[in-house]
Amino acid sequence: RRPGISAGGGSGAGGVPGDVGGNPAWESGLMLDVYVLDYLRKRQFHTLAENFQKQASVPERALAIDAPSGFLFEWWSVFWDVFIAQTNPTCATEAGSLYLQAQQMKQMQQPNNPVDQARMAVTR
Repeated sequence: RRPGISAGGGSGAGGVPGDVGGNPAWESGLMLDVYVLDYLRKRQFHTLAENFQKQASVPERALAIDAPSGFLFEWWSVFWDVFIAQTNPTCATEAGSLYLQAQQMKQMQQPNNPVDQARMAVTR
């Protein structure tokens, strides 16, 4: 049992915020540790992975998402593409730029969106 995570799961006393339906398989802190361990192993950081597993008491657990490069790496790649597209468009990847364009179009189609309200205020 690790500090901050209840043995029974859930979001009760000692539980981790963000638990889904009291299901211990989805304890957010535990699952993050499981995927950090997966990332370390897939990057061939075997000694670091072993030490992390021991120190954080990470159990061997089947991964719900077993991405070839690791789930955390996949999510990091998506985050980074979108972040760069927002903060430095000249360095954006095509995927990041397309995602932002799609989000902007979606926002513009929403009724009563802030952009439309601002336009209406200017034309009055």
